Amino acid sequence: MTRRLVKIAVPVILLVLFALLAPLLLLHSLDFGPVRALVLSLVRDATGLDVDYTHASISTTGLVLEGLRVRQPEVCRGYAENLLAIDRIEVAFNLDELRLEPRRVAKINARGLRATYIDVQEGPPCFPKSSAPEAESPPLSRILELQGPGLDLGGLGLEDIAIQRLVVKGGKVVQSESLAGLSLAGAARMAQGELAAELQVAGHPLRAELTEDGRPHMAELDFRTTLKVLDPHHVEATATLAGLRQDLLPDLAAFRDVLDLVAKVELSPRDGVVRVKFEKFSALDQAASLSAQVAVADNPGAGPLAVVQGLLATLQLDRLPLRSLAQFLPVPFLDLLDVQVSVTADEVGIGGASGLLTSGAIKTSLKAGHIGIEHDGKRFELDGLALDASVPGLSNKSPPSAGTVSLSFDRLAPGDTIAEVRRAQADLSFEDLSLRPDSLPHSTGRARLLVKALGVELSMKLDKGAEDALSFDISGAATRLAPLLPYLPAATRRAIPVDLARMGVRFESSGHVSKLLDPDRSIRFNSHLRATGVSSALKDRRLDLAAIDLTGRGILSADSVHLAVTTVAMRPTLANKPLADRVAISGDGHVTKNAAKVSVTVNAAGPKGPLLDLAADLHQRAGTLGFKVDLKTGDLSGLASSLLPRRWRTRVGWDGLRLGLSAAGDLAGVLSMRGFVPALAHRPSPRGAQHVELEVKGVRYRASGVEVEAPHVTARLNAKEGPDTRSLDLALTHEDARLAVGGTRVRLLDSAHEVHVRSEGPPEEGRFAAELTSTISQLEKNLVPQYPVGDLKIGVRARVDRGAFRLDALNIENIKGGTKLELLAAMDEAGVTAQASDHSPISVPGRQALAAW
Repeated sequence: MTRRLVKIAVPVILLVLFALLAPLLLLHSLDFGPVRALVLSLVRDATGLDVDYTHASISTTGLVLEGLRVRQPEVCRGYAENLLAIDRIEVAFNLDELRLEPRRVAKINARGLRATYIDVQEGPPCFPKSSAPEAESPPLSRILELQGPGLDLGGLGLEDIAIQRLVVKGGKVVQSESLAGLSLAGAARMAQGELAAELQVAGHPLRAELTEDGRPHMAELDFRTTLKVLDPHHVEATATLAGLRQDLLPDLAAFRDVLDLVAKVELSPRDGVVRVKFEKFSALDQAASLSAQVAVADNPGAGPLAVVQGLLATLQLDRLPLRSLAQFLPVPFLDLLDVQVSVTADEVGIGGASGLLTSGAIKTSLKAGHIGIEHDGKRFELDGLALDASVPGLSNKSPPSAGTVSLSFDRLAPGDTIAEVRRAQADLSFEDLSLRPDSLPHSTGRARLLVKALGVELSMKLDKGAEDALSFDISGAATRLAPLLPYLPAATRRAIPVDLARMGVRFESSGHVSKLLDPDRSIRFNSHLRATGVSSALKDRRLDLAAIDLTGRGILSADSVHLAVTTVAMRPTLANKPLADRVAISGDGHVTKNAAKVSVTVNAAGPKGPLLDLAADLHQRAGTLGFKVDLKTGDLSGLASSLLPRRWRTRVGWDGLRLGLSAAGDLAGVLSMRGFVPALAHRPSPRGAQHVELEVKGVRYRASGVEVEAPHVTARLNAKEGPDTRSLDLALTHEDARLAVGGTRVRLLDSAHEVHVRSEGPPEEGRFAAELTSTISQLEKNLVPQYPVGDLKIGVRARVDRGAFRLDALNIENIKGGTKLELLAAMDEAGVTAQASDHSPISVPGRQALAAW
């Protein structure tokens, strides 16, 4: 571009110099044929351009040149005839002053200047690229330090300037851009390397035209700019641009003050930098404004190309024609009211080898009274929006490592899909926290987040340590969850069994993550959740809990999980009837890939004391499941009256009922671990030993003429499973048991009953033995009172072996009644169906014996 401008200017300068140095004999004779031909030939040989003029003259007081034409190169002359055309040039000087230093030229005036630049984007260019290296340009800070003979230009005036650019593709002009109506006035003085100048460029009006695809557009503007060079190191500039009429951008036709600029420039060769201070910058009737100081480095090296200091930029969005510009935006803005965006920065680096950097902080603010948007047929409205963001450091090569973001609004109406949101706020801040994965393990910093919306307050804190560890604190609270319900899908609301409208929640969680980016990372945490006003419907009755407290802690790692959870339900009621004053459930679990251990305790207390105490331990290792359970109950009358149907509340005497259960044992060959989850074995083969003890006190039952009472009953069960043997032992004792059916009454005192079962070999062989013994010290009855019963003993022994049944003994002895009964039986083919006929009794193969006395 520079070479092209030089080629355009050289013929003009040569003509001027030639006229100044021509012999006085040739004055007023540059139009003479031989002289004219010589002049044009010299210019053509020096520049390679075809130059012509209609009149040229020179005298001791000046020079006049008319009808100057510089034609386009031959290859581009079909698109435009002239590269440069000037109707008239006048240069006024004094020959004596031209010999002085600096040389003085009184004035240079020109009018009717037309320049046409042809941009060939496809095809041969108008000016072939030169192979000669371009001269090295001076540093930007020394651009006004001019060398050479001095010059004092008293006045410069250029009128009626027009500039045109033609875009050529495929041998055709596809686009035309032009500016017309420009004028230039000024003066300059250069002496001993010092430069002082003043230049004014104006257009009253300035006419801009654009023709693209055969469609013409125009704009008329009132333009004025002033440039003052006070010295080689200080420049002042002003510019104003006002709109008159135009159809280039119809949406901007209403703006009068398009641009208003006041700037000062300082060139500092010592620092190798150029500083530009924007004292005033406003656009579009002050809808946009800017104030800043920009420093541009001569040699930025690894630093930024330019540094912006004291930046303050504002944009009043509601004063822009966004409705018509919506075709260029992701969503169309319908209406805006009092919407302003502002950006401030202490110091910002732009460009250069390091991209976008900052040493201070960039702050962005968005304030909106009302925003209305329509997208996909849905209307979106936002009122009272306030968005503030601050980032101390930016880079196009990495995410920011620090910053703050604050968002709030008064009303959000997101169409007709969900209900509107009133008054929400979110605040985010992070400091010295690198978000790049490669630097995150070595960075230290912190982050904070606070959200308030729909009656919910959420807080999160993160602290990153240098040792590749992260600590976190999360908390939240909602007095009532009712405001959240409109935002939950109807199916979700129906699936939740709790009445969320009456419920409030508060939770806290803190923890520590070590080896953050390592697959072997571990997480430690402590959490607490409190829910109030919990209510749920159980069939036709409502369960209410004044409060539930859930406390948990845990350690999670790649090869193990350890969790401890405690749940406390305060004052549960069912159908307004109290169930308990306090219910506590605790659990502790430790799971690895090879083993698992879980402990659970349940405690419930009422106004009369403990209601329920349960402790259970489960452990699994190497395919063996072990368990231990202890259960004790207190007065269950309150629970029974609230939970059970009325017929069971009246039939059973719950006030004296007490239960005690103790169980322990192990079972192998049933479960296996799949990761951290126990699962049923592919081919279960149970083996192990179990022991269960049950104690029941205060049993009373009355219904339909049947009465049962048992003050104290105990039961014990022992079971063993092995590869080839299995055994089951059951013992039942009771001190006093009473049974009444209608008018018949029976009472058993000091009774004991035992059952023993043994099995050998595979179950399909059917080899087992059973033994039953029962003793009753005393039996009182009102049925057949003449026959006393006491010291009663009953014994049964039987075997089954491959289909053969043996009743080894059936003994019944009533010592007080003086009765004894013994029975033996055997069936060798017990599986054969019994045969019967009209003339013979049923016969079963085998042996039978009966004795009584």
